[in-house]
Amino acid sequence: IRIDQGCFSCSNNKGKKQLVLSISNCPVLTDLSIGPESFIEFTSFELTNLVSLETLRIGTLDVYSHCFNDCSSFYILKMPQLHSIEIGASCFRSEERRVGKE
Repeated sequence: IRIDQGCFSCSNNKGKKQLVLSISNCPVLTDLSIGPESFIEFTSFELTNLVSLETLRIGTLDVYSHCFNDCSSFYILKMPQLHSIEIGASCFRSEERRVGKE
C-alpha cells in the first residue's frame, strides 16, 4: 500500500476527535509506505497481524515529514516478517506516548 503526501490530514480536527489508523489481518500485504504530511492529526497508529509485512515507511528521512504529530499510541503486533522500519524526521511528535510491540 502506498499513501502519498498530504493524505488523511484534516487541519480543523485539532483536539476534537480521536482519529485512528488501524490496519489488521491483511495476510498478503508486504509493504506499507506513508508519504510526508499524512495523518498529521491522528492520535493512534495500530498495525496488527500483518504476517507478510516486510517493510514499513512513514515519511521520508531527508525532510521534515510531520506524520502522526498528534499520535500518542503506536502499536505494531504480530508481524514476523517485518525487517525494515523507516520513520522520517518530525514524525510522532506527541509528548505523550504508549508504545506496544510483540
